[in-house]
Parts: sequence; C-alpha cells; structure tokens
Amino acid sequence: AYAFEETQWWNDVILQKNSCSAIIGSGTEENRNSTEPMSAGLAAPHGICNGIMNKEPVLFIADSDSSTIRVVTLHNGHVANLVGGDADPTNLSAFGDLDGSGYNAKLQHPVGISFHYPSSKLYITDTYNNKLKYVDMKTLICASYFVTDTDRKKQRGETNSAKFNEPYGIAIFEHFMYIADKNNSHIKRIDLDQGTIVRHRFDLRETLNEERSFGSKQAYLTIALADPLQLRDGNAGTWIIEDE
Repeated sequence: AYAFEETQWWNDVILQKNSCSAIIGSGTEENRNSTEPMSAGLAAPHGICNGIMNKEPVLFIADSDSSTIRVVTLHNGHVANLVGGDADPTNLSAFGDLDGSGYNAKLQHPVGISFHYPSSKLYITDTYNNKLKYVDMKTLICASYFVTDTDRKKQRGETNSAKFNEPYGIAIFEHFMYIADKNNSHIKRIDLDQGTIVRHRFDLRETLNEERSFGSKQAYLTIALADPLQLRDGNAGTWIIEDE
C-alpha cells in the first residue's frame, strides 16, 4: 500500500508518509488464509478491488495461481477464502469450472475483479475458463454469468460477442461493465441492467483532441505517437498520422 499521509495501519503499524509498504502476504507462494495479514500466502495476485461484505468494507483479491478469490477485512486485515481453491494451502492445482460456494466453487486463473455496489455482486474474469462469473454477496454463491449478443455492427468474420477468449481486465462504470477480451483483441461492454453485450468501438474522429462533459464528469483522450510520427488535420473532422 502507498501511504499519501502518515497512517496507523493494522496491528498498530505506522505507515510513513509517501512510503510504499507490504501489507499482505508472507512472500511464500501458497493459498494460505490467516488472521495475521503478513502470514497469509498468495500466489500471483492480479486483480484487486474494494467492496462490501456482511455490511463491512472489504478488499477482494483475484489470486490467479491458486485459482481463488480472497477477501480481506479492512478493519483488521484478516485474509479469508471467498471462492475457489482448496483448504490445503499448499495445493495450487485445485482449479476447474464449477459453480458453487467456498471451496466447492472452482475457477481457473482468475485475473480481473470488479464490485457492482447497486447489486452487491462481485464480477470475475475467469480467464482460463474463458468465462465471466460473479459472486452474489447475499448468497456467497459463485455462478457463471451469461449475456446476450446484441451487436448489430459486426464486421465480416467477427464471432459472437458473448464468447470470450481469456478475458482479462474488468471495470464497472455506472451500469456498464467493460471487459478486456485479451485473445480476441476486443473491449466488450455489458449493460448490467439488460444483460446484453456489444464490442465497444472507439471513434477517434469524435474524441481526438477534445474534452467532453457528461454532467459533472469529464472525459479526455490522449494519444502519444513515437518519433518521427506526427498528427495533422485532415478533412471533415478526420486526423492523419504521417511520417516526417
């Protein structure tokens, strides 16, 4: 964790201002949960996000090589299993593709996680299973999440947008969820209210070198070009990348 100000942390540890400190993990690659955060063992943690569980603020961690999702209680640093993996902390091969709760649920190398506060659901990119899954905080059951392809702007040869190939990063903004579908080289957008999915297309002609306002929110787009490439105005609101 990076401390922007001097902070009293778990077990009365003081994090100095402008310092970066290890707060979870023994450094041993394993699937070990513990009430002492520095005694817990992680195995290639990737995704991390805040959320709410049992009405308490928590931190969720996608621990890829143990194929688990861990939950950290923020007021004391306790590290526990949410779904996936095995009770044996040395077993890093307890992967699979099963819906369920706790250790009965099985994932395979989950990478991305994002919490949707209105529905109290944690969404997971189950990367090596080529799936999107979620955990409902009301039931603590992990289930596969299926969406309907409504993309009417497909180019020739494009496949069903609802099929993933190693989905990786994930982010939620309002009622939209964005998925980096790594091996398909796409960003996909899911409408969580409707359960539909489309490829997200970026039109540079509309956004390049512009500032857009959405109520109290603003969006910017910056493009960095390697030398000796340059950007110049084209016709009808277009831009041209050219070599000097």
